[in-house]
Amino acid sequence: MNAHLKSRGEYALTRREVVILVAVTAVLAMVVLPTLSQYWAQSRRIRCVSNFKNIGLALRIFSNDHGGSFQWQLSGTNGTKDLLYDPYDAWRHFAFISNELSNPANLRCPTDSERATARDFGSFGPHNLSYFLGLLADEAEPKTLLGGDRNLTTNGFEVGPGLLRLGSAQNAAFSDKLHRNAGNILLGDGSVWQASSLQFQEAVKDAAEASRNTINRLLIP
Repeated sequence: MNAHLKSRGEYALTRREVVILVAVTAVLAMVVLPTLSQYWAQSRRIRCVSNFKNIGLALRIFSNDHGGSFQWQLSGTNGTKDLLYDPYDAWRHFAFISNELSNPANLRCPTDSERATARDFGSFGPHNLSYFLGLLADEAEPKTLLGGDRNLTTNGFEVGPGLLRLGSAQNAAFSDKLHRNAGNILLGDGSVWQASSLQFQEAVKDAAEASRNTINRLLIP
């Protein structure tokens, strides 16, 4: 019996070995976890870019089928122009083109913890949308703003839901809510940019010049 106990004891970790093991594990965690965090953040950013590509394609399909006009530029049964009187209904402009979009999951940023992914367009609403619309977008003007991540600030203040009139003199930026002080923007030709806050400010200026309007009108969800 004593020999058996001694044999088992030979394979037990000593206190020193336990301390070393814990220390090594802690060091590995310090090295690996930040790398994994960066990997997952980049992965979600890429998925967000993919969302915008699908949205841009859907909007361009609708525009091509309606003489170059987006849905918020058309009235009545052909579009959603009448809904612009209620600037808090950004989601309805996307719901209107559900046939072109097909999947409402593309309307939520993977990093947006304040919004949920809709199962279908029957349950789609304001709590399922992460992206703003650029109401002055023009398919023939590639530099106009067609959409983007909603985590915007102006002059240091977070932008809430509604119609944002954004001029080049305003200090527009992305907050750290979604993509760490950066964001994705969708341009009039359907192309997608991964933009820093500084790049977004330049895009706002370019969009104003391209639309021949000093003020950009963004519908924030």
